Amino acid sequence: MADREYDGTADVDRVLISLPNLAGVVSKDQGLVSLDIVDASADSPKAGLRTVSAHVRLSGNRASNYALGSESLTAT
Repeated sequence: MADREYDGTADVDRVLISLPNLAGVVSKDQGLVSLDIVDASADSPKAGLRTVSAHVRLSGNRASNYALGSESLTAT
């Protein structure tokens, strides 16, 4: 996650999070399925190194061809 401006909340702006590449997408579906962030929050609103949890989902024309092992991502 990129640095963010302190606002007194643990909410994390989705544009500050870098998502991993999707593994296992077949070549014909490249660009037709993507990983989107539904919401995200940090473990504390205080400054410093934080753990961020995000809920994610698949989207795109071919998203129904795939399933996520987990709809949650956590990173420090």
